[in-house]
Amino acid sequence: MWCCLIFPWTFLLCFDYVLSKSKSLELIFGGDVTFYGPIDYHFQNGDCSYERPFQNVKEVFAEGDFTMVNLETTLGNIEELKDNTTVKKLIRFTSDPQALESLRKAGVSTVTVANNHLLDFGERGVNNTLNEIRKYGIKPSGYSIGKNIYEYQEPIIFEKNGIRVCVLSYCNNREGCKRLRKGKTTGPAIFNTRRAMKEIDYVRKKLKPNALIVYLHQGKEYAIVSGKQEGLKEKFEEIATQADVVVESHTHVTSGHFYHNKTLFTGQLGNLLFPLHHPTVRRFNPMSDDGKNISDSTLKKIDDSWYMAQKNFKNPSARSKLVKLHFGKNGLVSRKTKYMYTCNEVDSNRCLYVKPSSKKWTVICSREDKDCEGVTNCNFIDCQ
Repeated sequence: MWCCLIFPWTFLLCFDYVLSKSKSLELIFGGDVTFYGPIDYHFQNGDCSYERPFQNVKEVFAEGDFTMVNLETTLGNIEELKDNTTVKKLIRFTSDPQALESLRKAGVSTVTVANNHLLDFGERGVNNTLNEIRKYGIKPSGYSIGKNIYEYQEPIIFEKNGIRVCVLSYCNNREGCKRLRKGKTTGPAIFNTRRAMKEIDYVRKKLKPNALIVYLHQGKEYAIVSGKQEGLKEKFEEIATQADVVVESHTHVTSGHFYHNKTLFTGQLGNLLFPLHHPTVRRFNPMSDDGKNISDSTLKKIDDSWYMAQKNFKNPSARSKLVKLHFGKNGLVSRKTKYMYTCNEVDSNRCLYVKPSSKKWTVICSREDKDCEGVTNCNFIDCQ
């Protein structure tokens, strides 16, 4: 910079240098979010404000230009949606649309709906959910329209400082997504390797982004290792030739991250806002299996059991990972791409909220990173 002061004729060169250094875009990605069960229950009872869940991470989200999470619930009134269930499922998620106020006030701009709960209440539930998301000024990602289950989706575009990043979100789940999507006009965008590669190529040519992110909903639930890595090897190999970043969710627990062919695989992000994995949560449903209302006294007992479990037990399903992706003109800037852990806590009013494990970000796969599972030449996919 001193050259600008001593040699005025070099001012423009120096100015261009400083400007190029400041041209960046940062995206924060979070994991699974639901308002089902005890969260919605205490919203409705007036015990918890809509700001409470993300109050402790709002400043963290503000450090990025945009924030995106996985919204894992159908939105609407259970009485209106209950007749739209054609397939038997162990658990169905539905939440009051007003819960979206939590995300809006926290600064979340985009949610992926490409997950195995979007179709919990059929196509009516899908359309209702998409409409409610838009009402709150949030963009939905990862849905497709058309009878062809592999129909192209509308990519999400993040743009700032002349840098453009596109996101494509997919569900790679047979029972909860692919099987239920058949025969419907609207539903989650379904992942097929060959089809997705064509879609990525189409988006790159049409929109010319500086980087492209794939948000994948896949893996084995509650498995610490991200899915069945050996089974995903060929799929990951192909994605690594096309995408700059692959973000993962679905398992409800976190897993390590790694680089392969310069593509960052974030690993599973875990539960950003989700009740603890515990039997009481499955029972926390205002409608029983036979469609009858569960009494208030029964719900109160279930809530008591959940609260004690959430307060006293700590298992991996209470942990989550945020990733902050830094992009420049040439794509992902690895030395400025970081992560941070968070956890789900419950306060004395029985409000579930997200708490940063540390306010400090760690550069992914730096010397200080103890959770890096490999770099380009040696990782879960390949080790030479």
